[in-house]
Amino acid sequence: MIYLVSNQANAFNNEFNQVSLLDGINLLRDLKYIGADTETSGLDCYTKKLLTIQLGCEQFQVVFDIASYNGIIPKPLKDYLNTTDQIFILQNAKFDLKFLYHQDVILKSVYDTFLVETILTIGLQEDGRDLQTLVDKYCNEFLDKAPRGEIITKGLNSRVIRYAAYDVVYLEKIMTRQMNQVKYLHLENAVKLDNEFVKVLAYIEYCGIKLNWNKWKEHSIVTGK
Repeated sequence: MIYLVSNQANAFNNEFNQVSLLDGINLLRDLKYIGADTETSGLDCYTKKLLTIQLGCEQFQVVFDIASYNGIIPKPLKDYLNTTDQIFILQNAKFDLKFLYHQDVILKSVYDTFLVETILTIGLQEDGRDLQTLVDKYCNEFLDKAPRGEIITKGLNSRVIRYAAYDVVYLEKIMTRQMNQVKYLHLENAVKLDNEFVKVLAYIEYCGIKLNWNKWKEHSIVTGK
């Protein structure tokens, strides 16, 4: 079931079960693992807008219509995300984390299905590690990613809301089945390290680094690199 939280009354022609902001947050509180994803107007967290945050599990998904809040995560949702100890499951977490950092949201616990799949398949001739491939591999289901191309040009519509919700439906099942392989191969430490470091790496990319361009240029001339 898809729940919608929007600052706009009767959003999307009442196609979804629209609930209040606090009710949407409360729906999530009893979950141990929360599938998480975002939809944005582009790839750059500094110049593009956060359109939705979708959170949930296989049984239900809560799509927060951030665009209706002028692209700003409302304070109750921000407070919840910053304080909960629940584990958020994301696909390619580094992308979403940078958009969250831009609004002062720091998730405590993250599991990245993309990174774990990389650990499991590194050096092997495997198919891609995108979400559509992982849903097919671990859940034997087809995930339609076609609406993704419409978001930048058309913005939010009912089709995109459904697409956003379905991006979190399978994440916990993927995680569970990945972890069965992780434990069999004794890769728990590698998974733990990468899931901790992705938060740091996303922050480094978000903040940038201080670089002395003149010294870097001198070094490249001397070393030829």
